Amino acid sequence: MAPALLCAGCIYIPELGPARASKLDLIGPSGSGKPIQVGVTSRDEVVNRLGPPYYHTEHQRALGFVFYRKLGYIAGLQGGPCGLAGPGPDVREEDLWTEFDESGVLRRYHPGPPGDGVAWEDFIQGIPDRNIPPGDFPKSPY
Repeated sequence: MAPALLCAGCIYIPELGPARASKLDLIGPSGSGKPIQVGVTSRDEVVNRLGPPYYHTEHQRALGFVFYRKLGYIAGLQGGPCGLAGPGPDVREEDLWTEFDESGVLRRYHPGPPGDGVAWEDFIQGIPDRNIPPGDFPKSPY
C-alpha cells in the first residue's frame, strides 16, 4: 500500500540554474536604464529585442507580445494531486502590449499576466489603427 501512495503524489521540480528572466524586465519608463524605454525606443528595436509580435494593428501602431517562461516541472501520475493533465512543464504566460507614436517610437506599454483585466482589445481602444486578428499575422512586416 505504501508504494502506491508514494506514486500517487505530485512533485514540483523548480527550473535548475539561474532563474530565467522575464522579457517584461526589459521594458520601462524613460530614464529607467532598461533596454526598451518609453519615448526613446523605436518599434524596430522593440521587435529586434522581443521577437515578432503575436498581435498587431494594421500599420503597427500597436504590437502585442505573448511570452512563455518555464518555471519548473510537475512530476507525478496522471490524475490525483497532479490533475487530469498529469506531469509536464510549469509554464507562465506573460503579455506585453505596446503602442507607438506616428514616428514609430514607444509611447506606452502594459505588461502583465493574462487575466489582469487589460485585454488586447481594451489596450488598443483609441489607437487610430485597425486591429488585425492573430490568424492574419503573416501580413505583418515582422
